[in-house]
Amino acid sequence: MTRTAINATITLLQQVLDNDYGQFEWRVMLDPDAPASEPTLLIHARTRDFQRRCRLTRQLPHATDQLSLQHVVTGIITEADALLARESSH
Repeated sequence: MTRTAINATITLLQQVLDNDYGQFEWRVMLDPDAPASEPTLLIHARTRDFQRRCRLTRQLPHATDQLSLQHVVTGIITEADALLARESSH
C-alpha cells in the first residue's frame, strides 16, 4: 500500500469509529514500531468518562472495499468492548 492509501484507510476507519461507535473515544494511527513491510494499525479506545481505556493492534487491511473495512471495524469493536468490560470489573 502506498502511504497515501494507508492515510486514507486510517482516516476512513477513524471516521467510521467516531460516527458509528461514539460511546467510546477513538484514535487510529499507524503503529510506529511495526516494520514498514507490515503496516499495522494502533487503535486506542477509551470511555467518555476517561475511566477505562485499551489499546488494540490490527494488520492494515490491503483491501479497502466497504466489506473488508466493515469486517475490520467489527473486530475492533468486539475486542474493545471485551477489553473495556474487563477493565470495569477490576
